[in-house]
Amino acid sequence: RSGDQVVYVIGARYPDDSVSQIWVDKDEFLPLRWLTVRQNPGSSEPGDRWEFVYTGWQKVDGVFYPFNIQTYHNGQHIRSIRVTKVDANAVIDAQSMNIARLRAMYREPEPPPALQQSRPEGGVDEVQHNTEDFKKKFEP
Repeated sequence: RSGDQVVYVIGARYPDDSVSQIWVDKDEFLPLRWLTVRQNPGSSEPGDRWEFVYTGWQKVDGVFYPFNIQTYHNGQHIRSIRVTKVDANAVIDAQSMNIARLRAMYREPEPPPALQQSRPEGGVDEVQHNTEDFKKKFEP
């Protein structure tokens, strides 16, 4: 149960919240909670956790939309989104979906020269050579 709603928990066995999962309303099949957990390998420390809680579902032009979305990072509430209007048939400018144009407009800045790391000569070749030596030791 999530509040007064019966839910399916996909990705985990309730009440285990140590792994990624999604909670879906049993009757409407609408997502109510999405939890992503990234484990720290070899550590007993909890991993990075993101949780999204979807409420206030409303049907607009035959499609359901969540009108409230809460976002939590490692248990800390970081964002609330409250939808006031949904335009299901909005016209979207094709240029807003042009990936090449968007990449050119929002290019990642180059790090300052002082922060750029120089590669040691032959570093990649040395790694490749060590990898091949390692493989040879364990191949029949």
